[in-house]
Amino acid sequence: MEMDLFKPIDDAKTIDNVKRFLSTYYWRWKRTSGESFESKVTATYSFEPRSYTGQVSKPIEAHVVRQQTAIKEVEVIEDAINSIFDSFARQVIIERYCLNRPKTIEEICLDYNYSVETFYLLHDKALLNFADYYKAGELQVYKTEEKEKKVRKNSE
Repeated sequence: MEMDLFKPIDDAKTIDNVKRFLSTYYWRWKRTSGESFESKVTATYSFEPRSYTGQVSKPIEAHVVRQQTAIKEVEVIEDAINSIFDSFARQVIIERYCLNRPKTIEEICLDYNYSVETFYLLHDKALLNFADYYKAGELQVYKTEEKEKKVRKNSE
């Protein structure tokens, strides 16, 4: 029995996965990592609200844990982006997903004199590279064996 060390990656699904992840979670984590905490005075005039069990809840502790988790996640994302060897590919990800106001495809093409085709080649390459580096390939989607067999059969 032949053993593959590397499973074939479904590029299209992996790219969709990374797009969804970066456009949704990067800024959610970024906001959470920098959010401030304000104590709320409850109806009992306590800064530590009591739960239905009578136990004191820990809103400040929960906030700090959430904030530290977000800070670590932002660092992991930014490390994955910085690990991409091709500086143009890194640039495309940062411009498209990591700015306060992400640039449109048209803006990136105009700013760097890219054709739309060049943009998409760099964009897809960058997203696949990001998927490799982010948490050891956590965002990668693999082809199933049934699809592989169909591809092999059609190529023969």
